[in-house]
Amino acid sequence: MKFKAADIRNGQLNQDKAKENPTSFSNSSGGSTANAPDDLSKTHKRMAGQEGARAMEMMNNPEEQQRTGKWMQMFATTNQGKAWNAAKMGLPS
Repeated sequence: MKFKAADIRNGQLNQDKAKENPTSFSNSSGGSTANAPDDLSKTHKRMAGQEGARAMEMMNNPEEQQRTGKWMQMFATTNQGKAWNAAKMGLPS
């Protein structure tokens, strides 16, 4: 069985999510152990879902804001972009 990079990435994200939520409230010797992340300076941690790191990058990186803005302008000129914008506005496509 061959794995795609997206499958591996999704598996790692699922493992990270599982680590965030303890499976039990306590154990026989007391409370559950709180494990802090090894490196708090890593920027690609799961925040507000999978989109959180992207949102933080967009808020803090002017180059990324410009790149994304240009992409959105180009997308708006395509057939799919026009249909998406019409649907967003509640207009028939």
